Amino acid sequence: MAIYLYDGTWETYLTLIYTLTFDTEETSPNGKVYNLRLSKRVPLPLFGERIEASEPKVKGIKEYIGKFGDKSLLKDIYHWYLCDRAGLEIPLAKCLRKLKDDPKVFYRPHLTEAVQLQKAKRALFRERHRWLGLLRFFSPEKGVLLAYFEPENNVLPIIGNHFIKRFPMERIVIVDTLRGILFLGQNGKFQLLFLEEWEINIKAIKDPFVELWRTYFKEIAVPERINQDRQKRKVPLKLRAFLPEFL
Repeated sequence: MAIYLYDGTWETYLTLIYTLTFDTEETSPNGKVYNLRLSKRVPLPLFGERIEASEPKVKGIKEYIGKFGDKSLLKDIYHWYLCDRAGLEIPLAKCLRKLKDDPKVFYRPHLTEAVQLQKAKRALFRERHRWLGLLRFFSPEKGVLLAYFEPENNVLPIIGNHFIKRFPMERIVIVDTLRGILFLGQNGKFQLLFLEEWEINIKAIKDPFVELWRTYFKEIAVPERINQDRQKRKVPLKLRAFLPEFL
C-alpha cells in the first residue's frame, strides 16, 4: 500500500492530486495520505513517499481541470484541500480520473466518492459559519486584535478576510494552533504564514475586556433558565477552550 506525505501547502496538494490521478496504476489510487501540518494529532508512518511541489504538475492538473471541468471546479478543489482531516485526496483523484468521460462526475449521487466530497464541502462551510460567530479576539496592545483556535477543517483562509472588513483600522492576527498557520491582515490586505512552532499562554494575555466579557455573560444569565444540553448543542465542549466566557 502506497503512503504519501505532503506539507499541507496548496501547490504541494495539487502536485499530490496530479500524482494520484495520473502517475499511479489504473487500479489505484490506493493507499494513505498524510498531511504533515497535522502531525501533532496524527501519528506519521516511518516510511512514505514525500511529495514536493512541482510546477509542471500543478500546471498539468489545472489544465486538465480547465479542459474537462467547469469554471468552479478548481475552486471546489481548493475547498476540498481545506478539508484536510477528511481524507479526501484519494476520492478526489478517483473522481478526476472519470472527469474526462463524465463532466458531471462530482454531482453523481450514486458515486460514493462524489457524495463524500460534497458532504465534506458542506461541513467546511458550516464550520466557517460557526467560527464567524464564535471566534474571540484579545487585544494584547492597542490596535492589535489576536485570536487563536483549532478548527476541524482549515477554515482560516476563508474566514480571515471577513474580520479585515469588520475591523479595517486594526491589525488582525489569527492563529490556527493545530496547523501552525498564522493570518496577518490590515487595511484590506492579508498574508498567510506557516509556523514551525506556536505556543500561546492565554493567562499571559492582559486584556481588560476579557474580564468585562465574562462579567457580562455572568450577569445576563438567568439561573432558572440554564439548559446545559442546549448550550452543548450550540457551543460544543471542544470549542470552549477558545472562548473566554467559558475559561
